[in-house]
Amino acid sequence: MSKFEEYVLVVGGFQGSVLWLLLSFDARLNTASRILGAICLLMASAFLMPFLELVQSGPLQWLLGWIFYLPAAGGALAYLYCRSALLGRPLARPDVLFFLPLLLCYLLAADLLVGDPAALNAWIRGGPAPDWRLPASEYLLFAQAFGYAAATVAMIGRYRRAARTTLADFNPAIFRWMLVLQVLTLAIWSLNALPALTSASVVFTQIANLLMVFMVYLIAITQWRLPELFRIPELAAEQAADAAGPGDAPQAADGELDPDLRARLHASIVTEMEQRQL
Repeated sequence: MSKFEEYVLVVGGFQGSVLWLLLSFDARLNTASRILGAICLLMASAFLMPFLELVQSGPLQWLLGWIFYLPAAGGALAYLYCRSALLGRPLARPDVLFFLPLLLCYLLAADLLVGDPAALNAWIRGGPAPDWRLPASEYLLFAQAFGYAAATVAMIGRYRRAARTTLADFNPAIFRWMLVLQVLTLAIWSLNALPALTSASVVFTQIANLLMVFMVYLIAITQWRLPELFRIPELAAEQAADAAGPGDAPQAADGELDPDLRARLHASIVTEMEQRQL
């Protein structure tokens, strides 16, 4: 590992960890920001991997396998982030099912993770696999990334069309921001897949690491300078209204909207007037 690679990994890991702390423990931020913080922590752990691969003995060798499979949660986190950012929807218990690929990866290598990690660590460093389960877990690692990316892009497109149809005024930059994140994520996974699944040069992994550092800084700058890119409350209200149905919204006897809906609309208008100075 060259000095430049070490510098990139250290800087990326440090910045990802700091951004995770800032996004996770600030009471003013919402669920979407905290999920974004978890994505930053995931990238920080990826920067730690090359250093763990150099460890041949000691307690740290047990961490290598566990951290190696953590990216299997990346696709689910990206999907849940976009959903929460668009709709303001909090996480619920059924959302645990999104992390089944991570659980399956751990189950496939369970005996090696909790037993002697030597065979698993040797395979991660480029050695032969002891049986079919480890290659299968690696294919699952990349399959979940591309599968969730496709689902996330489809969701962004669906809500973008809904916003254009049902909202008189919305910020299209929100959707561009999420698509940029997905493009960067797909590029990083594709670059990592080339040397992992083929005989391509490891230079692709080094480029992927540079892209991850860029992505961490991009998230930091965007989150703090353009906070309006992280939620569309009107779209959330529209989705809730669609789910309730036309007959479920109570109205006053004289045909006026019910007080709760009037209060939400008033708060939304005041917010727009104060923040965007319409």
